[in-house]
Amino acid sequence: PASTRLVIISLMATPPPMNASTPQEGASKEEQEAMMGLLQDMQIRDSIRMYNQIVQECFTQCVDDFKFGTLSSKEEKCLEGCAQKFQQFSARINEKFIVHQYQEGNK
Repeated sequence: PASTRLVIISLMATPPPMNASTPQEGASKEEQEAMMGLLQDMQIRDSIRMYNQIVQECFTQCVDDFKFGTLSSKEEKCLEGCAQKFQQFSARINEKFIVHQYQEGNK
């Protein structure tokens, strides 16, 4: 259903946070921009990888009947729950990452 698609799309729209610290102090502006571009590319690839993992895992766990062209209500509920678990897990990981980055920056 639409709510499952929204959960999965929201995961794609929120890539993992970038390192809050600034690029190397001694790097030129061009090098800093290249580093930021590389970080953004890495985040996009990671978001796509996560999306593909969610689709594969949730489909494997939830869809088991191919007799009909639509999902059963049981399959829809399973997919929703699976996508929400991934979203919650991802949010927890991101929170821990942010705390760790903050702690490392204050050492």
